[in-house]
Amino acid sequence: RIAAQTYYIELLKKYKRGVYKRIFSINHLKCQWTSLGELCEIITKGTTPHTFRESGAIKYIKIESIVDGSIVNEKCKWIDQDTHEGELRRSILKAGDILFSIAGSLGISVLVQPENLPANTNQALAIIRTDNKVNRDYVLSVLRSSLMEEYILASRTTGAQPNLSLQQMRDFRLPLPSEEKQIEIASIVTTLEKRIALESAIVNKMILQKSALMQQLFV
Repeated sequence: RIAAQTYYIELLKKYKRGVYKRIFSINHLKCQWTSLGELCEIITKGTTPHTFRESGAIKYIKIESIVDGSIVNEKCKWIDQDTHEGELRRSILKAGDILFSIAGSLGISVLVQPENLPANTNQALAIIRTDNKVNRDYVLSVLRSSLMEEYILASRTTGAQPNLSLQQMRDFRLPLPSEEKQIEIASIVTTLEKRIALESAIVNKMILQKSALMQQLFV
């Protein structure tokens, strides 16, 4: 059952890649193109604080904290209020911010939800805060598409740790269809992402059940 569910998830991911490729093909999206920087209030990043806490009120989100497009509390570090509002005040997160990894494992992304706050982040994650010119779910969809994958391959630095600069993020060009089309595309992609997340949660539950059964068998 676990193998069958895992295979089904892989089929969904393959289908999603096909949908992304179709939606975001240059020939399909015949519309105005613009840079990401033109559509954002800010594109910035955080930094590493001098100290962390074992627990606390302020989440400190790293790349490892993002799993399957969601922020996992158990994988976050913690900082205190003074650090959050002091040395890290530039990177205080807001609901609706997009986090996008620009160092190491490039291209990991998540949309910050109200329940994730208060929170802060480090220099490996770009903070992308869109303005009212664009649908932020649409922007997230583009950042997860083959357009960004190709841009990363063409633009990343080589070395011990590949990375993108904030300026390269600002310079990334994306199609800007009508508001109605943005909402339509975001809806299609979000539905697929949610379905994959749901099916992944099911297989994770199965794995935990199997582990528990195996322990009972050998007691």
